Amino acid sequence: MWVPPITSSFWITEAITSWITDDGFEAAVDRARDYQGQSPTYFALAWLVRQLFGGGEIALRMPSLLVLVLGTLLLFRLAKRLFDDDVPMIVIATFASMQTVAFAAVDARPYAFATTALIASTLFLCRFVDQHRRWDGVLYAFFTALTIYLHFLYAFAFVGHALYLYRHRSSLGTRALAGVIAGTGLLIAPLVPLVFDLLERRAALSVPRFDLVPAFLAALAPPLLIVAIGAGALAARAIGRLDVQPASARDGGLLLVIGSFLGPPSALFIISLFSDTSVFQDRYLLAAAPGLASFTGWLIGWLRPARARAVVVTALILAGLLVFGGRTHGHDGWREAAIRVGELVDDPATPVLLQGGLVESGQRDWLEDPERAQYLMAPLSPYPMEGEPIPLPYVMTDVAESYLEDLVAERLDDEDMFVVVMRYPFVPFVLWLEARLKPAGFRHSFDGGFGQIEVHTFHRPSGDADA
Repeated sequence: MWVPPITSSFWITEAITSWITDDGFEAAVDRARDYQGQSPTYFALAWLVRQLFGGGEIALRMPSLLVLVLGTLLLFRLAKRLFDDDVPMIVIATFASMQTVAFAAVDARPYAFATTALIASTLFLCRFVDQHRRWDGVLYAFFTALTIYLHFLYAFAFVGHALYLYRHRSSLGTRALAGVIAGTGLLIAPLVPLVFDLLERRAALSVPRFDLVPAFLAALAPPLLIVAIGAGALAARAIGRLDVQPASARDGGLLLVIGSFLGPPSALFIISLFSDTSVFQDRYLLAAAPGLASFTGWLIGWLRPARARAVVVTALILAGLLVFGGRTHGHDGWREAAIRVGELVDDPATPVLLQGGLVESGQRDWLEDPERAQYLMAPLSPYPMEGEPIPLPYVMTDVAESYLEDLVAERLDDEDMFVVVMRYPFVPFVLWLEARLKPAGFRHSFDGGFGQIEVHTFHRPSGDADA
C-alpha cells in the first residue's frame, strides 16, 4: 500500500518541493520561508537529498518512506508503554492502513517527518513521566520543537501532551515540569516571526470548504475504519466465538491518546469555521493519525479471543488495500502531461498556458511577477514543457477574466497555435477561450487527460491568421 506509488508523477505540492530545492541552499531557505510560510527545516534536507541522489521521484520520496517506517516502529514502542501486550501490533497495523499515512509515506513533503517527530516526542514524554530522567526531558523538548519546525499545524496534537503532563504534575514536580516547558519554548522561539508572517497572509492562502461538518465528523470517526471494523467483527462472529473484555491502559494513557487525536481536527475545524482561513485539509489532519490509530487499536483490543482480533485487523488491512492501494500518488499526471505537450509543441515560442491550481494564483500581481509566476508553475521544475509557459489564474473571477482578456490581446491574438494545461478542468477557462477566440478562427481540441490534468490545443487553420 505504501511502496507502489513511489515512481508515479509528482503531484502539485511535491512539484513545489522540487522548485524550492532547484537552486542553491540559500535559495531553498528563502523560498521555503517566502512561499511556504514554514521553517526551512524539511526543505534544507530535501535540498541535500537532491545534491546526493538527484531530484527524481524515488530520490525525493524515499526519505519520507524510511522515516515513516521508523515512526511506525516508534509507535509500536509507544503502544507497548500505554496498553496491554495484545494491542501494539493492532495499533501499527491500523496506522499503516490509514490513507493519510500511506499517502505521506511516499510524499516529498514534510508530513512523514513531522509525524515521526511527533511520535518520538510522545514516546520520550512517557519515558520522562515514568523515569524522571533529565535526558528524556531534553529529548522530549527537542522532538516537540522539531515537530513544530517541520509543520506549524502539528502543534495542535500536543493537546494530549498537555493533558498528560497535567495528569502527572504531582509526580513530576514543579521544577521538572517548568524545565520541560521552558526548554521547549526556547527552542521554538525563533519560529515566532514566521508564524506572524504566515498569519498576515492567511486570507490569500485560504481554500474555501463547504463540507466542514461532514469532514469533521469523518475525521473523528473515519467511515472506512468503522465499516472495516464492523465487517471484521461480523466475520469473526460468523466463524467462531466473539466476546468483549475491556483492554487496560496505563494511568493517563487514554487521556494522552484521545487528546492527541481530537486536538488537530477540533482546532482546524474551529479555525476554518470562525475565521477567513480554511485549513481543514487531509494532509494537516495527519497529525491526529498516531492518536487515532492508538485509540482504535485499544478498542479492537477489547475483542476476544485473539482470532477475532486477527480477523478484524485483516479486514482493516484489506479495506485499505482495496480503497487506497494503487500505483499513483495523488491525481496529478504532470509527467505524462509534459510528455504530451512535447509531442504537440515544436516551437519554443509557442504559448503554453498552465494552471498549477495554487490558491495564490488568484492574485494578479502574482501572475505577472516573474519569480512568483515560477512558483505558480512549479510542475515545470521536475517536468519541463516545450514552449513559453504562461500562468493561468486559480478560478474564474472578474480579476481572472480581466487577466485573460489582456492575455488574448497582448499574446494570443497573433498566434497560430497555443496549448492549455489545466489542473482543475472544471474551471471554465477553456470554454471562455473557445468562445472568445472562435471569431478569430481558432479551433479547440482536447489532447489528453492524465489523472486530473487535461491538455487542450487551440490552433488556427492555415490562412486564418493572414485573413
